[in-house]
Amino acid sequence: ITDLLITLGVILSFRSLSCFRKASYMLSNLKIVNSAIPKKAVKLINDQAITFSMAKNAIEGDVLIAAAQKTEQISDFMKYTTYGNYIDGKFPIITILSAALSIITGFACGIYFDGIVYGFYAAAIIQCFASLPIAFMIDNLPLYRASKKLSISGGMILGKKGAEYAETANAAVISADRLFPPGTVTLHQMQALSANNLEDTIVRAASLTECLGSTLAPIFKGIAGTSDITALPDSDTVKYEDKMGISGWVDNRLMFIGNRTLLETHGIPAPSLEVDRKILREGFFPVYVADQNRAYALIVVRYDVNRDVMSELRTLTNSGVNLLISSCDPNLTEEMICDYFGLYSDSVKVMSAAGRHLHKNTTAPIKTASVPAICGRSHIGIASILNCAAKIKSLNLWFTVLYILSMISGILIFSYTSFAGSGTLLSGLSALLYSALSTVFSFLIYFIKRP
Repeated sequence: ITDLLITLGVILSFRSLSCFRKASYMLSNLKIVNSAIPKKAVKLINDQAITFSMAKNAIEGDVLIAAAQKTEQISDFMKYTTYGNYIDGKFPIITILSAALSIITGFACGIYFDGIVYGFYAAAIIQCFASLPIAFMIDNLPLYRASKKLSISGGMILGKKGAEYAETANAAVISADRLFPPGTVTLHQMQALSANNLEDTIVRAASLTECLGSTLAPIFKGIAGTSDITALPDSDTVKYEDKMGISGWVDNRLMFIGNRTLLETHGIPAPSLEVDRKILREGFFPVYVADQNRAYALIVVRYDVNRDVMSELRTLTNSGVNLLISSCDPNLTEEMICDYFGLYSDSVKVMSAAGRHLHKNTTAPIKTASVPAICGRSHIGIASILNCAAKIKSLNLWFTVLYILSMISGILIFSYTSFAGSGTLLSGLSALLYSALSTVFSFLIYFIKRP
């Protein structure tokens, strides 16, 4: 009896710990939801015309794209965080069935062993097997772990329902400035190609790249010696020309910033092709600054990979999610990104100018959004959210299967040992050890697959 009471105490302790974890991650998420800071919600885009343009020729079949959208408020918090818990709402059914089985087994053991105490003992053992500690880990432990990881950067997943919804995405939009965060794109050298006011040229280039949020903007602003956007001249009719670069008017002067192909397309004389080849062989990339008549400067840049970004992107693409890159940097091609980050060649698509335009319009800032998750301030927000959502779902499945198998196995073992002619019931110590082993095994799975 003492061993049985200890087993029950252990189960109640895990139940209490589970309630604490749930309260903890819900409180953490509520703080993020209630904060006045603008949020980046995870929006799932399923409009066929839009997804076709954004992921053109990259994904076969239906496309569901996860993208960040600025919003002030998050709605439907309770719907996402409280619906679909505990084996998709089937836990009450399991409770009723286990109670019925406890009563049946209790009566059977009471009659078989000729004692009402044996009946109560058998019923209690069955309830212990139906309430193994792993039952309280199924939902709350993965969500608690994901909350701890994401809340550091202001991100969150709205409960199990939110994780299941986010996990259905088979593509994700990653902006170039998230792919290569500040400090990973640096200037190697700069060379004037013709007589010009180089300072004025660089300031104009800074304005043009800043207008589209290019990863090259910090370089030009750094060369110009200013990080104040108000100090830059106005840009107009700025556009990204697919795989070539940026063109636009800056103070009534047409400027081009991009690769050799951009210059050749607009009939602008370019240096010898061998110049580009030499730069590329050394592991750098050439960027030309020109107007409609001539090339003014050659900027040689270097790209370094952030290890955290690489890890998250590899995990994401390994799970079958394609990356749609929103970029106006001509150097960021599919081949370059796959090579630098070690990704599959068919897992990356750089969106066209039309795709970028549709993405921008579809994810325009809104006041209130009903979404499954929030990205936060992390450079790899979308990737972290989708990776956590996939691992939450995976752990839910593993824990559910393990719980059901452990429960059924425990009940069968107890029934066999009780009615096999041994003349004694399974001891409370054996039930305690069984409960401990199943818990340890579940924690091993958790540490392997945790978000």
